[in-house]
Amino acid sequence: MNTTLIEVRRAKPSDAPAIAATHDEAWRGAYQGIIPGPELDKLINRRGPAWWDCAVRKGSRITVLAFGECVAGYANYGRNRARSLFYDGEIYELYLCPEFQGVGFG
Repeated sequence: MNTTLIEVRRAKPSDAPAIAATHDEAWRGAYQGIIPGPELDKLINRRGPAWWDCAVRKGSRITVLAFGECVAGYANYGRNRARSLFYDGEIYELYLCPEFQGVGFG
């Protein structure tokens, strides 16, 4: 019998390349044809592995969904940015690699 561990955990600096790849794949899948190609490339490229590494090291609240050894998705979250709402926090981003979309992980 094979068992695959599915884990939700705080991101580590070593996750930065996988988070960047997840961001790239998810954004291309979601926004291609909506955001013009060169602009989409700019938005994706500015958040490469170095950007994610810095964010994790600075203490940004980033959680990954690890499916075995693979980062299948990520979420980042923090304080509510809309002061007119009574909620304490919000999820800023929640993205999954395309192959993990539609199976209930979100």
